[in-house]
Amino acid sequence: MSLTLENPEPTSTVRHAYPVAILDAGLGTAFRLFLRTFPYALVRLAILLACSLGAIAWWVVAFGGASFLGRRVGGPAGLAWLFVCAAGAGALWRVVLRYVLYVVKCGHVAVLTELVTHDQIGNGQESMFSYGRRIVTERFAQVNVLFAVHELVAGVVTASTGRSTGWRSSSRFPGSNRWRAS
Repeated sequence: MSLTLENPEPTSTVRHAYPVAILDAGLGTAFRLFLRTFPYALVRLAILLACSLGAIAWWVVAFGGASFLGRRVGGPAGLAWLFVCAAGAGALWRVVLRYVLYVVKCGHVAVLTELVTHDQIGNGQESMFSYGRRIVTERFAQVNVLFAVHELVAGVVTASTGRSTGWRSSSRFPGSNRWRAS
């Protein structure tokens, strides 16, 4: 069975129905947009640093509690404490961190879209963070559905290919192959 698709001649070089303020798609334009929205990158960095410090504190409490319970109550109590801290709270921590970073990413995309289409944020009087927060709040249901779909797709890709979709997929140091899903 053969299927032919007709490709009508475009009437213009741009095939979209929304206005754009940025007409060139060069590296300089991308870098300029990056610099204009650099505070979002700093917010993501601050969130990751704060979570790293929180994780260090959490592990101190986990190992300290396991040691304390192991000595005072008994070895199995310490192991149970360590397991609960590592498995239960670690999974919850990971989901919360991913969700917060995803919401920040959605605000960043909203700001980038506004800059590409109008070359200013909102009416020019609104900060990029307040604009991003407003757009994400207005579309909160869609953001949550997209987060769930994103996590499901990442899980399916990891399960079907045996490769992770995150930073581990590009790890090229000795021993990184031990992290692959079986």
